[in-house]
Amino acid sequence: MSKPKEKISPKIYSKLFGSTFGHIAFASFFIAVLTGIFLAIFYNIHKPFDSISMMLIANPSASFIRSLHYWSAQIFLVFIILHIWDHLRKSTEMQVKKGVWVRLAISILAIFFVMLTGFILKGDADSNQAKRILETLLNDIPLIGSYLSFSLLFHFSVKLMISSLYMSITLQQQQYFCG
Repeated sequence: MSKPKEKISPKIYSKLFGSTFGHIAFASFFIAVLTGIFLAIFYNIHKPFDSISMMLIANPSASFIRSLHYWSAQIFLVFIILHIWDHLRKSTEMQVKKGVWVRLAISILAIFFVMLTGFILKGDADSNQAKRILETLLNDIPLIGSYLSFSLLFHFSVKLMISSLYMSITLQQQQYFCG
């Protein structure tokens, strides 16, 4: 004799499965950050394509880490959009303050920017072409296009700033791991 199926109350179901999109998005973001830290250790900003190639040749597991980084970032983007869509579908956006919506809109733009710059940082032919296209698109924006292009894409001053930030992070990691 089998037991009759017990129905899960909507409150418990909501607690268990209600925000699954947000949980998956956060987990994939966490994985992307961890793998990104690992990849940054071996990355040389002055020779990006060469450093990625050498990393993949010298360390067979680096290919897995790089793929995990790429796919977790893609999953993060998809599930953050699904999470937002789910909130809009449930009409819970009316319960959120305007300041939260402003931060959400800015964070969505930041997510796209970080993913695009991550693609450009590869330094291969595809990413260089994408950089040229983005630079052209930004320069065509009236009044502020040249400023956006200069500040968002990696020109000399931005490269210098990223280079010094990268070097300080790498030195801190080496001091931490090497004693």
